[in-house]
Amino acid sequence: MEPRRAGVAAVAVSMVLLAAPTALAAKTDAQACKAARDSARTFRSDKHLRDAWEKLAICAAATCPTDVKKECGRMSVEVEAAIPTIIFTAKDASGREVKAVEVNMDGHPLADKLDGSPLEVDPGVHEFTFAAEGWAPVTLKLDVGAGEKRRAERVPMAKANDDVAVAPVAPAGPAPALPAAPPSSPTEQPNTVGIITGGLGFAGFVGVILGGVYGMLAVTSRDQQKTDCASTSQCSSHAAALGDHSSALSDGTVSTVAFVAGGVFLAGAAGYYFGVGGSSSSSRGTTGVLIAPSVLRGGTGVALKAEF
Repeated sequence: MEPRRAGVAAVAVSMVLLAAPTALAAKTDAQACKAARDSARTFRSDKHLRDAWEKLAICAAATCPTDVKKECGRMSVEVEAAIPTIIFTAKDASGREVKAVEVNMDGHPLADKLDGSPLEVDPGVHEFTFAAEGWAPVTLKLDVGAGEKRRAERVPMAKANDDVAVAPVAPAGPAPALPAAPPSSPTEQPNTVGIITGGLGFAGFVGVILGGVYGMLAVTSRDQQKTDCASTSQCSSHAAALGDHSSALSDGTVSTVAFVAGGVFLAGAAGYYFGVGGSSSSSRGTTGVLIAPSVLRGGTGVALKAEF
């Protein structure tokens, strides 16, 4: 193939293929945003507000779909307002503050030291354990209500040779009810049929593009052959005409094969969508669709035939 024709074909194929990763990444990002939104709904319903907040930070990103981003932004405001915060102060019997106290909540690390900063927790009854070198561990049980902010709690510390301090459960009023999360829509689940159909359709699109490119190259070579040899009696360059004739035949063959392959993939995409995808929807009943490609006369194109 001449460099000119090879360059044209390479540019056309590159433009099509470069669009595929971008479209696939966008679809993947949208699915990740929806998955984070659904997880945030579940965590919120279970009163795991800190976990819900982490998921909302993902689905409220600017790259997420507009409807998902708006919902996650609204939920993030409500969840942030409902997350309780507590300020623990560890002091000994004389009122002196104890430093470097590690805090665990329900057996999981919460803070490596107390410095007067408010600590975020989930609503409900929790068991807090405080430990510091040279001091006896302290267990404190608290009933924390949703929306409590900067609640102050004193942690009574004693030397390691003294009795372990265990604080009683502090009374708390009823936790305010959180707004109910809207139910998840089944249409928001990953669409497997759409992914497979899109892949087959993209392959068919590439085939049609290649068929068109090589079809134009075949026409160009044919026209050049007529220029080199208008007739058997008027042939200024017989060798060039033979080369153009050979190129026109080869390009035409490639064009026909590409069109046929593209048509097969497009037909497969349509057949899968209306066959496998349609069988999962009760609204389509038992209607069947048969789609098959056929090469146009002259070998320069492909047509799709559908039977219902």
